Amino acid sequence: MLIEILTFFAVASGLATLACLVGRAAAWLWAGGAPAVMALLAASGEITALVNQDAVAGISLGIAGLLLLLEVLTLTRTPSYAFEMLDVLGRRGAPAPPPPVGRPPFVAIQVPCHDEPYEIVRMTLLALARLDYPSYLVQVVDNNTRDPNVWMPLERLC
Repeated sequence: MLIEILTFFAVASGLATLACLVGRAAAWLWAGGAPAVMALLAASGEITALVNQDAVAGISLGIAGLLLLLEVLTLTRTPSYAFEMLDVLGRRGAPAPPPPVGRPPFVAIQVPCHDEPYEIVRMTLLALARLDYPSYLVQVVDNNTRDPNVWMPLERLC
């Protein structure tokens, strides 16, 4: 009785897997699902043939052995899938962008200000001087600042 129940569940799970494959479920691929169905059906046929001591048990065992060999061959692909999954899960953020081809373009950075305190503009200009870019120009546009005590220190800094 137990063998018939196990056989029923093996056949039922195989048919459910086939139904998912035919219905094109997104998580199932033919390459992995079809051998699983064959292995389940082969195992159920083998168990039934051995328990019932059927006359065709030899044929059933031969077919089951062939299907088991196909399943083992399919399992040899598992390490490559495991490597791909571990590679994706082990990444630490986006991959680095490819290096630029040729020389990067020349860039002009304009710093507009009007009666700004010297220290604020000074910190901005010093930060811009530390940029890691090969060719750029920093332009300070001090628009109509009348007080020479504000714009003269900037002129000396530049």
